[in-house]
This record gives sequence, structure tokens and C-alpha cells, in this order.
Amino acid sequence: MKKSASVIVVILALILGFIGGAVTPYFMPIAGITELEERIVQLEDELQKIEPVDAPLQIAYMDAENAFTVILEVVAGLRLRARTKQEEILELQRQHLAGEIAEEDFRHRNNLLNVELLQAQLAINLGAIEKMIVGRGFQDIRGDLELLRDEAQPLEDEISALLVTTMIGGFVDQAEFESQFAHAQAAFSHLDHLLTQVATMKIARAAHQVGIEMGFDLVLLQRNVIIYRNPVRILDITLQVRERLNEYLAPL
Repeated sequence: MKKSASVIVVILALILGFIGGAVTPYFMPIAGITELEERIVQLEDELQKIEPVDAPLQIAYMDAENAFTVILEVVAGLRLRARTKQEEILELQRQHLAGEIAEEDFRHRNNLLNVELLQAQLAINLGAIEKMIVGRGFQDIRGDLELLRDEAQPLEDEISALLVTTMIGGFVDQAEFESQFAHAQAAFSHLDHLLTQVATMKIARAAHQVGIEMGFDLVLLQRNVIIYRNPVRILDITLQVRERLNEYLAPL
């Protein structure tokens, strides 16, 4: 900073000196002109030595898990149904451990509740897909979402049939139930993985857009690894990303 200030002062001095010489040229001898040229050369050397000072990086971070809840909130009612089934399973297991229910009755009701839970989880995913299909921020992948929904239809039918068979006790034994249930559960996990990838891609796009609009050079992904941050220099843009995701999900 001192060197830059000195250079500025020299430049101003040269300008003022040049103006003064133009007004009263007969006061400046030839030797003075030579000296002035030497000073200009020295000044050029000084300017070349000055390194430009880059502005500090503008850094932000985002909590992706928090942002993801925006997508879950649009199917809150369906998620409530799934939580209810999970609570029923836990209560049934408590009764079984306490000896309040017979083994055969427990197995039948436990099988039934697990199929109902899987059906509720599938409903959450299908509901989220429908919201994305009509969302203005998902129009670029609408065809892929519709294909994903169509591919999930056979799984929905499979789980419905599994539920009916479980209700009437139509399996030869527990092993047959577990085999069919595991098949349906694996198909659901695959669908859930694909849907999570779509949501992750949109969260990343939202963070990218927000980062550019707010003038950040770098946006970090928070996964509970931030030990310390200067809130003045490193900002949390999770709220802005959530707002952008809500805009994506708004219907056309």
C-alpha cells in the first residue's frame, strides 16, 4: 500500500510539474527535461513491480439435507401416514416382547404392517414425482419424470397384490412372504434412489443459480463438517436455496 501511494504521489507530481512547465516553459532548462525522462523511466519500472491485489474470495455454504426437506414438505400428508405405520410396528414389537400377543398373531400383523408401510413409502415417492412433473422448475426433465412414474406403476400393482395376499394369509409359509416382500422392497429402493438423484440435481442447480446471483465465487456443501466460519466472510445460503426450490415446485 505504501509503494502504491508513493507511485500515485509521483504521478501527481509529474502532472503538476508538466502543467507548470507548459505554462512557464522558459523556466525549465534542457537538463531538466532529461531528468524528467529518467524519472518517467524509473516510474515505469516501479509500476511493473507492483502486483495487482486480488479481491478476497466470496464463499458461501449450503445445508443440502435442510434444502431437501422442501421436496418432502409437498408430500407432508403422505409422510404422516408412513410415520403412523412405523409407530404401529414399534408398538406391535413392544407387545410381542412383553408377551402380550401370540407368536402367530404377531407374525401376521407384523407382515401386514410392513407391507402397508412399504405402500405408504411408495405413495410418498409417487406424490413427489407428480409435484415435480407439474413444477415449473422441472419442465426440462418432465419426460424423464413421466417415464419414472410409468415404470413405478407395476411396482404399485405388485405391492397392492402383496397386501391382499398378506391380509388373507395366502402364503405357504413365512419364507414365501419374505421372498416376495424383499423383491418389492428392492424395486422400491431402486425407485427411491433415482428420485433422490433427481432431487439432488435440482438442489445443486438451485445453489448454483443463487451463488451466481449473489456474487459468490465458491459454494460449499455442508455435511456437518464446518467447525468454524466467519459469518461476515462465509455466508449460509440454505434459505435462499430453499426459496428457489419452492419456485421450482410451483405449478405452471
